[in-house]
Amino acid sequence: MFKCYSCQKLLNDLKEVYGSRKHRCYECSTKKSFHKSNNNLRKNLTDEQILKVKWSDMKSRCKATKSPKTYKNYFLKGIKVCEEWLDFDVFKNDVLKGFKRELSLDRIDNNKGYSKDNCRWVTIDIQRTHRRYSAHNH
Repeated sequence: MFKCYSCQKLLNDLKEVYGSRKHRCYECSTKKSFHKSNNNLRKNLTDEQILKVKWSDMKSRCKATKSPKTYKNYFLKGIKVCEEWLDFDVFKNDVLKGFKRELSLDRIDNNKGYSKDNCRWVTIDIQRTHRRYSAHNH
């Protein structure tokens, strides 16, 4: 049993839970005001803080989690963060070249984990295309 972080509605099934850090019901997770407020908060962060958020999000996706999407798409497929990248300073040194806050960290081969040789910075549009392509071919 989970409780929506935003509206406190009780959620009985993992299928009803959205978000890996703060569980939300579908209605709250799709509200424009929620996404807009998150984007405004990130505008005030430094580049290093943004990079740290992206690093933390990457690690969270690979953990056994109560989020059905990340559990199915990362944990069950054995997608992991390489040992070296568990240290933020190593991660930062490896990915700083090419980093821009508006770009997204993308795995080149979706069947492999996060590592220096398998990651690149891309626009969210390129990442979405890559995701769709992979979903139909694997």
